[in-house]
Amino acid sequence: MICNAIGFLGIKQYTLAYDDEGDVWGTETKDLLVSVDRNLRPTDFEIGDDGALYVSDWQNVIVGHMQHNVRDPNRNKTHGRIYRVTYEGRPLSKHVKIDGQSINKLLDLLKHPINGIRQRARVELSEHPSDKVLAATEKWVKQFDPKAKEDAHHFLEALWLYQRNDTRNEALLQQVLNSPVEHARISARTVKQFWDQNL
Repeated sequence: MICNAIGFLGIKQYTLAYDDEGDVWGTETKDLLVSVDRNLRPTDFEIGDDGALYVSDWQNVIVGHMQHNVRDPNRNKTHGRIYRVTYEGRPLSKHVKIDGQSINKLLDLLKHPINGIRQRARVELSEHPSDKVLAATEKWVKQFDPKAKEDAHHFLEALWLYQRNDTRNEALLQQVLNSPVEHARISARTVKQFWDQNL
């Protein structure tokens, strides 16, 4: 999804495709949000932990780009909107407690099907000492089968934890580079490239 505030006012939507080399391209699909309000300025969006899409709208008559004076009185500094977009008829996701959870509980949240939950669990794990996180990760990853497609993402999550904690784990890297799932192999090549450049 791409927020657009010049010409087209709204959020455009794309499907992504990628090849085994990691090249990514997008194909435009149906627009997600369109407005006739000439002051709509969608600036960002996030998926909340309830599964809804939250869109911030700067709601300003002036786009910016310095064609107007910085002190132009038409610059609105006090108003804006937040839109909440949900799927009609589909229940919202239940809240998942992340803040203050133990390392083991946070690692288990890396198996959650919702990416936003996993992302917040990764952020919370970064609040813990690296040595404790990596020791727990080494034990956690042993429950998974490196040849099973359904476990591929869990190995990738473990690899990202090592990367996030500036610790190279060559054995895990090789395991994910040989994953039965393409997106895991592509992501592992990105981690390898990062580690190789930062030796």
